[in-house]
Amino acid sequence: MDNNSVWLESDHNSNLYLDLVTYEEYAEASARKTINDEIIAGVNEYAKLADKVDDNLDKIAVIHDLIIRDVDYAYDSENNPIEEKWAHSVQGVFDVHNKVVCEGYADTFSLMMNYLDIPNYYIVGTAGSGGAGGGGGHAWNLVSDDDGETYMYMDFMISILVCRKVILIIRIWHILRIIPDYIGYMLCRIP
Repeated sequence: MDNNSVWLESDHNSNLYLDLVTYEEYAEASARKTINDEIIAGVNEYAKLADKVDDNLDKIAVIHDLIIRDVDYAYDSENNPIEEKWAHSVQGVFDVHNKVVCEGYADTFSLMMNYLDIPNYYIVGTAGSGGAGGGGGHAWNLVSDDDGETYMYMDFMISILVCRKVILIIRIWHILRIIPDYIGYMLCRIP
C-alpha cells in the first residue's frame, strides 16, 4: 500500500460501507495518539519560542533555526534518503527519530507557518541532479514576511548544506580567536 486511504462504498441494497486503510504502524489508536501528542507538544514548544519575537521575519527565522538545530537528514545505510513514512512527515521532526527528508522539513515548516498565521506555500517538484536535493523528487517552501505581498524561497536542504558548514567554520574561527562568536549568529542564526 502506498498511502492512507478511505473509501466509501455502497452495495445493491443502498448500504454504505466506509473502508479505512492505513499503514500498520498507525493501525492502533494508542499509536496514533502517541504520535499526535508528540506533534502537538513539538508544535506548541516551537510556537512558544517564536512568539517571543514580534516581527514575522524573526518568527520565520526562529522556526527555521529550530528545525535546523533539532533535526538531521534521514539517510539509510547507503546514504540514500530513507523510505519510512515518519521521515516524510511532521512526525519525524517531533518524535524520537528527529530525522526527516526534504518532505518532512518542508511539511513541518509549512505546518508551523500556518500555526503562526504566516502566509506560505508547500511546494513539491523535482530537484536537478546537481542541486541541493541530489536529483529526483524534492519539497520546499515559499514564505512571506509581509502578509503575502512578496515571497521568499525556503529550502532546508540548502540550509543544511550551507548554514551548518558556515557555523562550524565560524565556531572554529572563534576558538582560534580569529573573530568574535556573535558574527556566526548574524550569518545563519543557528544557536
